[in-house]
Amino acid sequence: MKQCKSVSTPMEAGLQLLKSEAEKKLNKSYRELIGCLTYLMVTSRPDISAAVNYFSQFQSNPSEEHWVHAKRMLRYLRGTADHGLVYERSSVPIRQVVGFADSNWATDVNDRRSVSGILFKLYEATICWSTRKQSTVSLSSTEAECSALADAACEATWIQKVLNELGLLEAKPSLVYEDNQSTIAIMKSTGPSKRLKHTDVKIKYVSECVAKKKLEICYISTSEQQADLLTKGLSAIPFRKLCCNIGIFPQTQSNN
Repeated sequence: MKQCKSVSTPMEAGLQLLKSEAEKKLNKSYRELIGCLTYLMVTSRPDISAAVNYFSQFQSNPSEEHWVHAKRMLRYLRGTADHGLVYERSSVPIRQVVGFADSNWATDVNDRRSVSGILFKLYEATICWSTRKQSTVSLSSTEAECSALADAACEATWIQKVLNELGLLEAKPSLVYEDNQSTIAIMKSTGPSKRLKHTDVKIKYVSECVAKKKLEICYISTSEQQADLLTKGLSAIPFRKLCCNIGIFPQTQSNN
């Protein structure tokens, strides 16, 4: 793939692939490819997180179609080989953890489970990110967003504990941005919701974090939701914009 033609995104927007039912095993290094890209994604490339998460679900029995689409990630990396997270001195004086939580509701045609994406920053620098398929099927976009926000609350709590031990955190709640108004209203409500009774534990946990001033939830528009990059394939323009927002640039641009 060293001489391959590069592409602008690691995954096609709106891609929907079915799991292979063919008995013949694909004679290609599909698992090895996913394993290598997972290492790269975990260490320095959150921009391929959604694509790696999506294609990893086909490892048990990949088809030639899966293999062709998975190689698109290599074509994307070929054109962005010098890209990575750039950490620069920040002008922000507040030591506050800032997070983004988002979900992609029921777009997987195989099991209709949603995907959660969370991302956290400190001093405007991305320090933590995650793309995970949710363990159960969500019956609404609000329910899927609640699950993603619960994951973000757990991650924020862990980050706060680590930073407190290091003496690097001021007494401010972690700020988490969410683009679903219904989810924000539910988290700030004190009364029970009959429609979301089966996700009550997650809602109660987040609400308790808000009540104890460990977490503050704020609305952000979908176009500015940085965690959107972690939940699905995007077209080139919004994908490039969000990559810049989370701090992925060519390494030669950094002066540090």
